[in-house]
Amino acid sequence: ALYFTFWNPVIEEFFWRVFLHRELAAALGFELHQQDASKLGTTAAAADVGDGPWRSLCRAAMSSLPGPAVPVRWGVCALYASYHTWPIKVVFTRIWWVYAVLGFSFLVFLGRLLLLLRENPHFGLPAAYVVHAWVDAGFALLCLFEVHPAALREAASAAAG
Repeated sequence: ALYFTFWNPVIEEFFWRVFLHRELAAALGFELHQQDASKLGTTAAAADVGDGPWRSLCRAAMSSLPGPAVPVRWGVCALYASYHTWPIKVVFTRIWWVYAVLGFSFLVFLGRLLLLLRENPHFGLPAAYVVHAWVDAGFALLCLFEVHPAALREAASAAAG
């Protein structure tokens, strides 16, 4: 659980939100940062620097919907979510397909939130890491207490006996 909570978010954030995002954009011919800067303009960019972090994050979320980089942003988030469907199937053995659909939908939007955090100058990659670590810790606790309580009971009886 410690590896999953603290080290896994480092690897996944650098892969999904930095490397793959940059490489896929380059392969498809999108220059994400140039497109963002030209779309914002000087007055909006200046206002973004002076705004608080939450207003800046909301502005980034609203301005990221149109534009040519949308396939890259949402595409990487969909790839991130699809990567996690197999572990969902393994962990949730009963009616796994329901959990896979719900998990995929949740993870697409979580991936988009983490990408928004990473791109925002007030938050950046450390904030995306912290959110990712908290989500992973919550999932580890869910697996420990809800998904596999029989394994927990066996471990407790083995320790007592």
